[in-house]
Amino acid sequence: MKNSSEITFSHEWIYKLENKGHWTLYWHQLNLILNKSGLSKDAKIIEIGVGSGLTSSYLRRKGYQVTTLDIDENKNPDIQANIIEDELPGADVYLAFEIFEHIPFESAKKVWKELAENKVDKLFFSIPHAYKTYFFAEYYLPKLGRKTIHIGRKRNYIHTKNHHWELGINHITTESIKQILSETGYTIDYSYRYRNHHFFAASLS
Repeated sequence: MKNSSEITFSHEWIYKLENKGHWTLYWHQLNLILNKSGLSKDAKIIEIGVGSGLTSSYLRRKGYQVTTLDIDENKNPDIQANIIEDELPGADVYLAFEIFEHIPFESAKKVWKELAENKVDKLFFSIPHAYKTYFFAEYYLPKLGRKTIHIGRKRNYIHTKNHHWELGINHITTESIKQILSETGYTIDYSYRYRNHHFFAASLS
């Protein structure tokens, strides 16, 4: 683990095969971008947090223009930058899946404000819930669509050492995130929870 200006992260995991649950999160990221947004292939996209590189690589293969940005040189980003300290480059779209919890909440709010001030039209991101899952099942019913059974309990503390905050801790909720984004100028187009992760798609009003 490293710590630079309160940004906490690790890169060891990118050299290992992620579990099935993690691969499902990639599908939800791409489904949100490709099927829920009407995103043009002419849009200039910046992805904060390279991770394994799967999302950016997939989008590029589909013809989208993606530039990656990360503080960690080990992830080989197109742009190495600190989103707290450095000026964010201009773009039409920003992606930030499982990123904002790695910086203090107040810093995340400043980043959202900066993106709005820079006229970034669309923002796609996800944030983890502080929740312990005991059982999860997903099934499909004709006429009723996709249904899930999710059994678990709320955590009273942050379980992951590289996270500064999570949904459900210190009064941070999906509704408070929506309110903050609204105050910066963003409207939530799409918002849903999958397992212990909440996905958001927002457009500049």
